[in-house]
Amino acid sequence: MSIEGITRENLVRRLIEPLRPAKPWQPDILLVRGDGGPVVVKDYRPRGFLYRFFVGLPSTWNEARIYRKLDGIGGIPR
Repeated sequence: MSIEGITRENLVRRLIEPLRPAKPWQPDILLVRGDGGPVVVKDYRPRGFLYRFFVGLPSTWNEARIYRKLDGIGGIPR
């Protein structure tokens, strides 16, 4: 899957800076170069499988659901 030209394979090459220091119980938050400008990426990949599955997946689904509900409201990121 590719969003704004960002893929797992080119994520490191597009990295501008980490926005939050990595902690074992949280995802990495990265600022990367997208095709249309800077993009914030929440990355659970460095965490263990069980954490990604039981924490990362539900958290990401919930966040995506909330952003879909807020779509079209000024000031809310795409």
